Amino acid sequence: LLTEPEIGVGLKMNAILTFKNDYTIDSTLMDAQNGSLTVKNIRYFIKQLSSNSIYIGRDELTNEMLTNSADLLFIKGNPSSLTDVKGSGLTRQLLNIVPVFKASEQLTNSIEEIDIHVKSDSENKSQLVGKIQFNNGRFVINEALKFWLRL
Repeated sequence: LLTEPEIGVGLKMNAILTFKNDYTIDSTLMDAQNGSLTVKNIRYFIKQLSSNSIYIGRDELTNEMLTNSADLLFIKGNPSSLTDVKGSGLTRQLLNIVPVFKASEQLTNSIEEIDIHVKSDSENKSQLVGKIQFNNGRFVINEALKFWLRL
């Protein structure tokens, strides 16, 4: 009988989710004092923003986190947590031999920060603006080439 999973993923991310239809958070699942939910000793903050959108994240929602409504997509932070899989069991070893996962893991570990915005210019056009900052001593052409060769 397993009491703990072999692998645990604790994503360190914040997200605003907007649904096509109205969606209401079930408040009985959350701690009423701080609007949070604890899963496997990891606390997630949850807040209803409108009738069809919610915030969920590891950080409390602040005014600085809210973006312009013209943003279709906003990504900021260190992407290495996306491929940060805990554990050393069989499943982790199998992930290590999957070329797409291994290449993605090594690429995200070489990136210091991502700050990307996709904004709607008009009904049929969008604009991508931002930066990807690599760790010291890493260069975009080298990291991109390594990524493609590892695939």
